[in-house]
Amino acid sequence: INAEYMGHFLSVYFFFATMPQSHAQERRAKAKKNKEAGIVLDVSGKAKKDPNEMANCKLCSISMRVTKRNVELAAHADAKHPKNTFEECWPGQTHE
Repeated sequence: INAEYMGHFLSVYFFFATMPQSHAQERRAKAKKNKEAGIVLDVSGKAKKDPNEMANCKLCSISMRVTKRNVELAAHADAKHPKNTFEECWPGQTHE
C-alpha cells in the first residue's frame, strides 16, 4: 500500500469518525440530558410545569392544581380572600 493511498484513506476515515451530529441527533441528545436532569419541555422548547403540581392557599390551606395561567387560583383569591392579595394567598405563583 502506497503512502498516498494510506493518507487519503486516513483522511476519509477521520472525516467520518469525527463528523458532526445532525440537528435531529443534537435535539435527541439535548432532550435526553434534560430528561435525566428532570427538565420537561413542551413542543416549542419552553419549560412545562409539572401537570400534577399542586399549591396550597396560605390563608385557608385548600389545595388547587397549578396551571399555566392559574385562573382558578386567581378566582379563589378574589372570591374567598378579597382583602388579601394574590401573592399573600399563593406565594411563589403567578397569574395573568
